[in-house]
Amino acid sequence: MIVVMQIGASQKEITAAEERLKELGYKVFKSGEIHTVLGAVGIPTKEFDVRDIERLAGVGEVIKIAKPFKLVNRAFRPEGSIIDAGGVKIGGDEFVVIAGPCAVESREQIRAAAAAVKAAGARILRGGAFKPRTSPYVFQGLGEEGLKYLREAADEQGMPCVTEVLDTVDVELVDSYADLLQVGARNMQNFRLLGKLGKAKKPVLLKRGISATLEELLMAAEYIVSSGNPKVVLCERGIRTFEPWTRNTLDLSAIPVLRKMTHLPIIVDPSHATGVREYVIPMGRAGMAAGADGIIVEVHPDPDKAKCDGAQSLPPEDFKSLMSDLRIMAPAVRKHISAVAGFSKRKKLQKPLFKEAVIVGVGLIGGSLALALKESGAVEKITGVGRDGRLDAIVASGVADIVLPVSRIAEAVKNADLVILASPVLNIMSTLNSIGPMLKKGALVTDAGSTKSEICFSSRHLPKSVYFIGGHPMAGSERRGPGSANPLLFEDAVYILCPNEGTPPDLIESLKKAVSAIGAHPLEMDPERHDRLVAAISHVPHLVAAALSNSAGRLNDDDNMTLRLAAGGFRDTTRTASSPAAIWGDVLATNSDMVKERLSAFRAALDRIEAGFDDPDRLEKELDRAARYRSSIPRNIPGIQSPDTDLMVRIPNEPGSLASVTTSLAREKINICDIQVMKVRQDEDGVLRLAFIDKGETERAAEVLRRSGHEVHIRRE
Repeated sequence: MIVVMQIGASQKEITAAEERLKELGYKVFKSGEIHTVLGAVGIPTKEFDVRDIERLAGVGEVIKIAKPFKLVNRAFRPEGSIIDAGGVKIGGDEFVVIAGPCAVESREQIRAAAAAVKAAGARILRGGAFKPRTSPYVFQGLGEEGLKYLREAADEQGMPCVTEVLDTVDVELVDSYADLLQVGARNMQNFRLLGKLGKAKKPVLLKRGISATLEELLMAAEYIVSSGNPKVVLCERGIRTFEPWTRNTLDLSAIPVLRKMTHLPIIVDPSHATGVREYVIPMGRAGMAAGADGIIVEVHPDPDKAKCDGAQSLPPEDFKSLMSDLRIMAPAVRKHISAVAGFSKRKKLQKPLFKEAVIVGVGLIGGSLALALKESGAVEKITGVGRDGRLDAIVASGVADIVLPVSRIAEAVKNADLVILASPVLNIMSTLNSIGPMLKKGALVTDAGSTKSEICFSSRHLPKSVYFIGGHPMAGSERRGPGSANPLLFEDAVYILCPNEGTPPDLIESLKKAVSAIGAHPLEMDPERHDRLVAAISHVPHLVAAALSNSAGRLNDDDNMTLRLAAGGFRDTTRTASSPAAIWGDVLATNSDMVKERLSAFRAALDRIEAGFDDPDRLEKELDRAARYRSSIPRNIPGIQSPDTDLMVRIPNEPGSLASVTTSLAREKINICDIQVMKVRQDEDGVLRLAFIDKGETERAAEVLRRSGHEVHIRRE
């Protein structure tokens, strides 16, 4: 009998219901996340009316279960169980792959197997130490020595492990080594063993017997759960039929049937189900398609020399192919597979370029630089310096190893090899005027300001023993603060460097390497040229966007019809007008001559277009010229602002990664307007850029991909 408590039932009401059931002679088990569910198991010692239970305070519903299995029945836990096996969760959104050799044959063999399966993406290592063999004359396993080798190999790869328990006397021994205890098909109805495992703390992988019905499998699981261990994973490994061409017949129909009947996770063993290496990969794919929560596969470094089950064991390369197939298929069944081991988010430099860096001004840009430099290994230690009111936010963001207030800037920078000034432009200039005496000899100072001439001129206040390179990362976001910091912010962006005369070439080269390490493209130029070009492609466009917004806003009438009619083209053209005015005040104040020059050029361009109203051929030429200029902008190098319809997605450099992303989105009927593989490096994640029709669709796509296990950043986050 199942007693479902009402949502919001008090602990007192739940306890009263439990006590009443125990008075009637039932053994009571409690579960449930949304509302409490009480499972009453056993034969009542006295007669009672079910309506008496229904009338108890806080009781919502009483369900009589006709099936003999009560605690593993889905009615007891409708939401399904997720079993934690050494930190790997089976039964959730992840499709868990367990892999390794049939038997642990030697330390070298299991270590090689563990390394191979981990590299391909397996989450749990399998390997038999005690082997139940039909013939007494074949390899029976290494026993405890095999357990030691298995544990050592699993720890070396940072994986949990699973191995089989054959006898009640071995439960404590195996429990001390393994994270998941396996009951083989021959022992599915060894009830003394099942009862013993019910008192163990570790989860149990229960395989279906070769001639067992699904009800018998669930009753075997009931033995374990009713003895006190609710952590059971079921395994369909094939049943014996009259078909001789495979070792067993894989009953894929068992998966949806079990899914309906029980809340326990279900995995598939295609190796024992087929017994033939060539059939393991298609049956592994079939298991995923049928709705399993994972598979367990035999993989051997050299299957032809395996001491047992070599005929059904995959070599590492075939297992890698299987994993690629599963990674492609996973989104279609609303699952994801963990990232491949061996691929780093960003390949670290072998040796830091700077031992200690200080970032003054830890907002979006400073925080993103801190994350990217640390992730790339370009900097060993990072200290963040911020205003008093922002220190808590900087600490909470975790972007810096040490956080100090501006009042302690001298302490922060005294041992720094690299100082990055990432505050507003006028603050950068003020800091350059005062920071010189605080710096050690040979230190390099750079900045992240969006104008360069006046900043580089201010650097003359630095001692001759300290060097300056003006910097401008051409990336940004509408969001602010260290909490919005994103290590992918500079991916494929241009990063301008303006070295002062006399800066040692090795320091320039080191900073260029650091910029490249964070995914940006270093581009060296003089400050005056920088300011002229940036005025044309950033500063004047901002002012034009502001002017367009103001002209349309002033035309607006009482019912806001002007703004209601503003479609995507107007929103895109005026997007930068939403940037904070305070930031642009500093920028324009320090680049006014160049901005005025480019504003004059813009007015002249408008005049040419207006003159074209009386000369259609001239107008057509102006518009064609504009289209050619616009189409020649490199698509893989973003400007200072990135569209809010762009997503950046990390993808492993392996077959199936792109399909995993597109399938996840297609399943939710999300259309990709543009797609670009921005970076793929050897043994390192690539970065995929996706563009969508609008901001809402972008945010929906980000949520879908995050649920599918992908690391995603919206460009303007």
